[in-house]
Amino acid sequence: MRGKWRRRPAVFFGAALTASAVIAAGFPGTAAGQSAVSAERAQEAEEIQGEEKLQSPTSLKVRRLTKDSTTLQWEASDGALEYWIYWSDRNRTDLEGTEGYALAGKTKATTFVYEKPTHMERYFKVVAVDENGKSAPSEAVLAGIQKNFKPQAEYLDRGLTAVLTEQGVFASWRITADEYAAGAAYELYRDGCLIAQVSAGENSNYLDKEGTADASYTVRAVTGEIEQPPCRPVKVWSDQYLEVKLQKPEPYHDEKVTQEYEYTPNDTLTADADGDGQYELFVMWDGLSQDNSKDGCTAPVYIDCYKLDGTLLWRVDLGINIRAGAHYTQFQVYDFDGDGKAEMICKTADGTRDGAGKPIDGTEQVTDYRNETGRILSGPEYLTLFDGETGIALDTVDYDPQRGEVASWGDSYGNRVDRFLGCVAYLDGTHPSAVFSRGYYTRAVICAYDVSEDKLVQRWKIDSDDGGENRFLYNQGAHTMTAADVDNDGCQEVIFGSATVDHDGTLLYSLSEHGEKHGGHGDAERVGDFNLRHPGLEIFMVHENKPLDAGIEMHDGDDGNYVFSFPTTADIGRGAAADIDPRYEGAESWANNKSGSQAAPMVVSQDGTVISHAMPVANHTIWWDGDLGREILDHTFTNDNGFEPRSVYISKWDWEKEEEVRLLEKTDVYSINGTKGNPCFQADIFGDWREEAAWRTPEGNIGIYTTTDLSSCRLYTLMHDIQYRTQAASEATGYNQSPTPSFYIGFDQELMKIPVPTLSIPSADKGE
Repeated sequence: MRGKWRRRPAVFFGAALTASAVIAAGFPGTAAGQSAVSAERAQEAEEIQGEEKLQSPTSLKVRRLTKDSTTLQWEASDGALEYWIYWSDRNRTDLEGTEGYALAGKTKATTFVYEKPTHMERYFKVVAVDENGKSAPSEAVLAGIQKNFKPQAEYLDRGLTAVLTEQGVFASWRITADEYAAGAAYELYRDGCLIAQVSAGENSNYLDKEGTADASYTVRAVTGEIEQPPCRPVKVWSDQYLEVKLQKPEPYHDEKVTQEYEYTPNDTLTADADGDGQYELFVMWDGLSQDNSKDGCTAPVYIDCYKLDGTLLWRVDLGINIRAGAHYTQFQVYDFDGDGKAEMICKTADGTRDGAGKPIDGTEQVTDYRNETGRILSGPEYLTLFDGETGIALDTVDYDPQRGEVASWGDSYGNRVDRFLGCVAYLDGTHPSAVFSRGYYTRAVICAYDVSEDKLVQRWKIDSDDGGENRFLYNQGAHTMTAADVDNDGCQEVIFGSATVDHDGTLLYSLSEHGEKHGGHGDAERVGDFNLRHPGLEIFMVHENKPLDAGIEMHDGDDGNYVFSFPTTADIGRGAAADIDPRYEGAESWANNKSGSQAAPMVVSQDGTVISHAMPVANHTIWWDGDLGREILDHTFTNDNGFEPRSVYISKWDWEKEEEVRLLEKTDVYSINGTKGNPCFQADIFGDWREEAAWRTPEGNIGIYTTTDLSSCRLYTLMHDIQYRTQAASEATGYNQSPTPSFYIGFDQELMKIPVPTLSIPSADKGE
């Protein structure tokens, strides 16, 4: 097995409900539910053998700290044959031994070089080992930060909102990462008069009980003794949403598209197109779309860019040769070239027109490549870079890979060949790249691109057909693709479902390497710091293939070893992970381990212990109310006469009654993507660190809802966490998923380790 894959065989237990093993009698497909932990963790729990205990290493210290390595040194233990070195991203003094740590390496010397960039704080312990077992660990030593990647991030304005409530006017504003680091305080003004001072320890929200509907509000930051200029004045919203009025396209008809339909706003991304510090909306319109598995012509796909006041900046028409549906257009919007303004990249074809109405291939003549089934299985395929402010096409290259022989992707009718994904990733830790893929049920190809001088430049490509270790990419993709630094080297990896691709375009690992009944395609995955006794990030995923030994599982983002897993006998279509129960440490995960029509819902704790057989909806999660736990976002609908939406809602999981409690429910806005129940988007786009949710209105507009709950929890804007920001940029890919930050946010506030990044903010029009 290649060196990068540090596989430790999974150990399965069938014991009583404990922190490391789960029995769940009656679960489908097995007499007992199973929780898997690594052999390393089991080995660490073994009692030390022998009559005399081996002495712990002493005097552990950091001898040298460079930008790319940490050198440790300690005093020898008599009789030690070798030493095992452990690391963690938090020093849990409440835990014993090496619990909460992971093995970093082994050596026979009394020095060890840990070869990872020093962009984060790490704690280290050393254990002596002889023929009888292991010693107790040394005292922990802290290795500080020596390297700063200074990732590029957006300039953002104050993001102040003021909402009229029954109690007064609720004001909320943005704390940027640099202000959080500096301990900024804030002054809130109503109609030019100071009404509140918010200290460095308080959250950036305030209830003005004397506020009225006709008031005007501003905020200024105070850093040390320096008062910053006030932000632009804002008027009071009459309700807790902002309606952005859109310009609905007229239905398109020709001899192949004859049905009656209307366009509705669909997947929407947020980015700053003009550099003014406010987000614009990039709205994809859904008219007549089809799933890849079904025949039929679709309506053209339009992508618009709007300012929040409803000003239309441009419209791109992808044309008749781009099919409409969830798996076709995975547009990515981000400031890829670092000029302070966003660009858009997406797949295009003959007939695509840019925001100025010009054909991207330079010719007015359009060939119709739609075949008799309504599919597009021939003709040119492109990838185009658009200017985010004007919609003008800047560069167009051939889509890589081209479709080639349709049947080589798994079927001959055109389903699997047209399965696309996309995401944004900081592959060098500093600059954003665009990542696009083709195929995930069989062959899979992923390509990364940088933007340089208004050109698309391919950074790397990985193809499962290339053989060698790349073959483990085959059939591993999910209906989503995200980016996160799962191996803790400061550069983001690409999480391609059951496989993770390293930042350099090589395969980091694939769950299929665990065995025949592991890994494979899945509908949902979440990446975050879910287990607080395990350093780094974890990936929670549910799988479609069946039967599987680990169809519901959480694995170590670094090496793919299971934190826990459950066997499944059915397609597990939905799963979620977030901290929803304060009685248990870390995040909970939940899914329905069904068998046929027999439901078996379960909520598990961070180590896989089943804590409930009732569960909330496994769809979106959102930070909404005043605490640090995450809420549930979903919708209601009826299928009596075809799909018909009824309402959207945000709810709190009542862990004692084991039921959802509605916090917000609206019947005048609707979800998108049918039974998937997605919002148009969710992200922290204004106000404090909590998230907004946007849904479509019956008139074809977008309503952006924001919380009006007071919160004492202070954080910087989630959009200045690079993992959250890149996941917000790709949340519309495939089956939409909620963005998740790189650090734990939850009820265990004392265990929250909040990284405060030093960001590189491109110059732009910074007028407040």
